[in-house]
Amino acid sequence: MGTAALISAKGNLSWLCWPDFDSEACFASLLGAESNGVWSLNPKSWRSTTRRHIPGTLVLETTYSQLLGATVTVTDFMPKRDGHSCVIRIVRGIWGQTNMCTSLAPRFDYGAAQPRLEKKGDCWHAVTGPHRLVLRSNVALR
Repeated sequence: MGTAALISAKGNLSWLCWPDFDSEACFASLLGAESNGVWSLNPKSWRSTTRRHIPGTLVLETTYSQLLGATVTVTDFMPKRDGHSCVIRIVRGIWGQTNMCTSLAPRFDYGAAQPRLEKKGDCWHAVTGPHRLVLRSNVALR
């Protein structure tokens, strides 16, 4: 369908060649360190995780459980293209309360190029040379 992403058990987007399989990676921490590009999304602390692909799909669902019982699910997928590639990450509280943490650090050219960040309206743009990644969120990010 164009490309694929690798999400680690810790909730890190660790590999993504974008926009196509033969494009340079903009998330490549799989090659060495988070400085090669990573997007983490997980609870501040957790006791255990379970992961599954929703049957009949390429949708990944990761459920985090905390020591005091709070449970949250992160659903990751890439919808069919309509001209642009997208990575969708949905956080859904199941029970209790927890603090979620996210860190977006794209590094184009397999980690060699650190982009500048630009705020445009309700979006953040990571830009370097011909590369551009846009983050849209329906929650306030700090």
